Amino acid sequence: AIAAKAKGLVGTTFEMGATGPDKFDNSGLVYYCMKENGITVPRMTRDMYKAGTAVEKADLKPGDAVFFSVDTEGAAQFVGIYIGDNQFVSSNNEDNPTRIYDMTYAYFSSRYVGARRF
Repeated sequence: AIAAKAKGLVGTTFEMGATGPDKFDNSGLVYYCMKENGITVPRMTRDMYKAGTAVEKADLKPGDAVFFSVDTEGAAQFVGIYIGDNQFVSSNNEDNPTRIYDMTYAYFSSRYVGARRF
C-alpha cells in the first residue's frame, strides 16, 4: 500500500519543506506515504534513517524507505520509497517533480546508504 501510494504521486510538484498532498520534498513524500498508511515516522531524512528496522539491499520489499548520500559520503541525505525491481519513487528538486528512479544508475548505486522498514 505504501508503494502504491508513492506511485500514485508521480508527477506531483517538488517544494522544499512540503509534506503533501500535492507538493513534496524527498522526506516529505516518504513521511506522507507512511502517514497515509497509519505509520508514524520522523519528518527529516537523517532521523528516518535512525528509526525503523534496517533492511539489507537484497531483502528490500515495496514500501521500504531507501536512503542515499548527496554530498557527504555515507550520510543519509536523500530518501525515497522502494517500489520493486530496483526502482524507487522520490521528489528530487524543482527540475524533477516526483518520479520513479532506478537504483542501478551509477549515481544512486554509488550513493546508496541503506534501507529501513517501518
